[in-house]
Amino acid sequence: MNNVLLESWDRASVHHLETEIKYHRSCYYSNVPVISDEEFDTLKKTLNEKKREPSISHIEAVRTFTLTKLRDKNIGRLKDFGHSSINVWSETDWACAAAGEMGELCNFIKKRRRGDIIDIQDVSDEIADVVIYLDLLAARVGVNLEEAIVKKFNEVSDKVESDQKL
Repeated sequence: MNNVLLESWDRASVHHLETEIKYHRSCYYSNVPVISDEEFDTLKKTLNEKKREPSISHIEAVRTFTLTKLRDKNIGRLKDFGHSSINVWSETDWACAAAGEMGELCNFIKKRRRGDIIDIQDVSDEIADVVIYLDLLAARVGVNLEEAIVKKFNEVSDKVESDQKL
């Protein structure tokens, strides 16, 4: 295995190679030959480990994450998707996008329940997609997600007489 090659690739490249190997058991890059089942299993394990290694910038981003920061970045990134504002899509559009991501998540969970091997990173990515789209829906309808979550969490805690409050 060419570990130097793997270390230099970004996640999209790793995903592309993983997909190519998974479906074709070969890759057309000159430095990655057609591989055996044993080599495939080893490469798949290496790729999965590589995808899970957090960078320093990722660790810092997680440490300082807030829903307010998510909202700011979500709104700021809309232009990169060709949206001039959150209002380009309707409430229904944002809700359907969130539901679509939830459907993808549920599909992975269903497959895991029936015994299929689904990488936990794929599940994690879909959970993140759901949260991201729910934040955009909340922005579209004018809801502060942090305030809404704290309020609802504490209301349910009161209802069930739990001392767990945000």
